[in-house]
Amino acid sequence: MFKLSRAGEYALRGVVYIASKNVDDAVHVAEIAKCQNVPEYFLVKVFSRLVRNGIIHSIRGNKGGFRLSKKPENISVYDIITAVEGPLNLNDCFICKNSSKCKMKPVWDEAKEKMMEVLKQHNIADVA
Repeated sequence: MFKLSRAGEYALRGVVYIASKNVDDAVHVAEIAKCQNVPEYFLVKVFSRLVRNGIIHSIRGNKGGFRLSKKPENISVYDIITAVEGPLNLNDCFICKNSSKCKMKPVWDEAKEKMMEVLKQHNIADVA
């Protein structure tokens, strides 16, 4: 069953926090960690995945920190979750020896598609 990990939760909270700030200002990871009550060292790891996947970008220097790479309305909840968690799966059908004959596989596939639809419909502007 799909369950959002701490990394996924922290990624969402961090991106929403950044989106709530002035778009021209970079937000330092220490500020985000303190305001969101998350460990800074872990948030740095999570944010590195978001940078690699084009959700946020890092700015170095005294005025450095993180900014969104796109407008909040162009970043879906799905984008953030999959950037950190990888592809969504509701179950382990892909490793089952009976998956080609299984009557449940289409049900799981439909449920996965519906969940993905919902996560794609909601963007960061909606929740920030």
